[in-house]
Amino acid sequence: MYGFAYPSTMTTQTNAPSLVRWYEQSQAIAAIAESRNSGKPLFIDLYALHCKGCEKLETTTYQDPRVATTLNEEFIPVLYNARQPDDNFERLNGMAAYIFSPVLIIRAADGAELRRTTGYLPPEDMLLELQLGLGLNALHKREWEAAFHLLDVGVREHVTARNLPEALWWRGVAAYRKSGNSLLELAEAWAPLVREHRETAWADRADVLGVYCEC
Repeated sequence: MYGFAYPSTMTTQTNAPSLVRWYEQSQAIAAIAESRNSGKPLFIDLYALHCKGCEKLETTTYQDPRVATTLNEEFIPVLYNARQPDDNFERLNGMAAYIFSPVLIIRAADGAELRRTTGYLPPEDMLLELQLGLGLNALHKREWEAAFHLLDVGVREHVTARNLPEALWWRGVAAYRKSGNSLLELAEAWAPLVREHRETAWADRADVLGVYCEC
């Protein structure tokens, strides 16, 4: 039984007010419990003091009302100083090596890791990263229709995000699952990725279905 924790609205890098209602390091257990109770995924920011990427996240990306609203409403956000780890570090980071900050992790309510990225993300890229997290959370729960919808909304609303090719790839996976594992549906969903983002690694990953469509 965990006591109620009041998420913080203050950052720890700049001491500036934050729009994000963070669970702080000392509230990690309460955040994990809230994730399990609510079903919302955890969003974990592993920061370090004097980390310039961390500071820029706090002063730009987390100050974007769209980002803050998404984090507050769809996730359980946790801000954790990875240079001062405690007993909860492994619960949040898992067994992955911690090499650099910021590390941004999205975990499902059951603890499964859904996303991990290292480094600063501008607001538009962060918004699509969060949508990817929600889409993969739905895939993890085998909610194929919901996963496709979330990823489809993401690629339509964030066309300038630099992680768009990856989102298109995962949208194809969701289309495949939603269709009952139809390779034709997968090929159709991946066609814009191969056609419009041909020079990306994600297009290379999708370029395996030429027999099914003229991509």
